[in-house]
Amino acid sequence: RPTWRNMISMIRARPGLYFLHLSLWTIIHLSPLVPGLIAREFFDALSGRSGTSFATNGLIMLLVLFAIARSALWMAAGFAETLSRFVMSGQIRRILLKTILGRPGAVALTTPVGETISRFRDDAYAAEDSVDWINDVIGTGLFALAALVIMARIDVWVTLVVFAPMLIIAAIARRASNALSERRAASSQATSDVTSAIGDIVGAALVLQVAGAEGRAVEH
Repeated sequence: RPTWRNMISMIRARPGLYFLHLSLWTIIHLSPLVPGLIAREFFDALSGRSGTSFATNGLIMLLVLFAIARSALWMAAGFAETLSRFVMSGQIRRILLKTILGRPGAVALTTPVGETISRFRDDAYAAEDSVDWINDVIGTGLFALAALVIMARIDVWVTLVVFAPMLIIAAIARRASNALSERRAASSQATSDVTSAIGDIVGAALVLQVAGAEGRAVEH
């Protein structure tokens, strides 16, 4: 099943919560544009070129109110993100547990215990990260688009000089993502192996402890 279908299924589990999270974080990503626009109006007002009716004192007060509103927005968005992450990862773990419990007891696990634990812990966390990062990509993309439009209206050539290096860096990062994915997969496999080894050691220790207890009982 394609990854995007799984992500859509996670979103559809609580669509209202997801779109609340998306809306709040999109506004947060766009909010850094507001102080710049207010500052522009402030300096235009000082030079007498402002096209608005706000005085400089009004613009300063508007900037203070914006800072207070943005702080409240951060708190609301943080709460929505925490709740959204908990719901998304909980859904993944519930599906995994339901699948295991629905299989015959003798073949409940198709992978070692350590790898299964990693699936419940790391893979569920990676799934919630993927859904959460979609919102960040949308928010930062809209921010970049809005900033590009504003800068282009001021000076097209300066805009090109600023954005050209960013596009080059983005292309380099995209090419490096494959190597990063391979490292992440190797890290996940190593974590599974270590967890499995620890489980085997603990299991062997428990067996030896029980055997020793039974041996002492027989001697008495």
